[in-house]
Amino acid sequence: MKKYDIVVIGSGLGGLECAYILARAGRSVLLLERERQAGGCIQSYKRHGLSYDTGFHYVGGLDEGQSLYSAFRYLGLLNLPWKKMDAAFDRITIEDRSYSLVQGYDSFVNELAKSFPNERSALNKYADMLKLVSAHQYDSLNPNIVKTEAYPELFDVNAWDYLHELFDDELLINVLCGNSLKMELRKESLPLFTFAHVNSGFIESSWRLQGSGSMIADTLLDTIISCGGEIIYNAEVKELILNSATL
Repeated sequence: MKKYDIVVIGSGLGGLECAYILARAGRSVLLLERERQAGGCIQSYKRHGLSYDTGFHYVGGLDEGQSLYSAFRYLGLLNLPWKKMDAAFDRITIEDRSYSLVQGYDSFVNELAKSFPNERSALNKYADMLKLVSAHQYDSLNPNIVKTEAYPELFDVNAWDYLHELFDDELLINVLCGNSLKMELRKESLPLFTFAHVNSGFIESSWRLQGSGSMIADTLLDTIISCGGEIIYNAEVKELILNSATL
């Protein structure tokens, strides 16, 4: 039986990225996937000749110098057919009125301040916090960076509580949360960093694929295989057996 340096269980986006990094570093990698195709929540399927995404919608921060540019460049994803979305990348409808979330921090503030003029100052503070998260989101991965007082303990702050401390208008809070399913699922425990990390990228710039989200999985998998990695489908892992030789 062939032995591998690394066995990755599951070929969702996280598993694919880990396998990609390790394969590019020269490790022999095996991916085990219990389903019939890779991708997890970013896989796509076809019905009557049309492609449908299971979870991928759009991404943020792909312009050069923005939050996801370097990561996507390293992962070989910038060459995919990305298209920048309209200035209003999302519209939140509450009752009979819609509110636009637009690209660019200043434009974002100015657009919402039209509907919530008394909250302009708070919106500027919110935008500054998002910029801070965007600039420092990878600091925890860099051992050479020392935390400063300018970077708050965003993992310890609850997003829902933060928004209520900053804003007085409950409607505006609902608008700002309108495109965050994570807020709906776990608003009592969602860290501010997670909420801000997602929203800051979209406000930097928003992009969608001209095609299915499975192109992301296929691109990562092609590189893994070209580096000598392998993937086995219909391979559900039911047990891990550890001994002194594997520890």
